[in-house]
Amino acid sequence: VLELGGKGPIIVCEDIDCDETVDVVLTQAFSRKAEFCFAGTRLFIPPKMHDDFVKALAGKAAKIPM
Repeated sequence: VLELGGKGPIIVCEDIDCDETVDVVLTQAFSRKAEFCFAGTRLFIPPKMHDDFVKALAGKAAKIPM
C-alpha cells in the first residue's frame, strides 16, 4: 500500500521530460519557502532514473539564490 498523505508526494514516471520535471519539483518544493501544507517534498522515482534525476535536481537547486 502506497501512503500518499502528509509530506506532499510527487510521483515521477519513466516517460517524463527530465528537465521540465526537475523544474516542477523545485517549484513545488521551494515556492513560498515550502511553508504550505501541499509542498511537494517527497519524491517517488523509478530506481533506474534515480541517479540521473537527483543529479539534475541537485544541479539546479544549487543555483537557487539564498
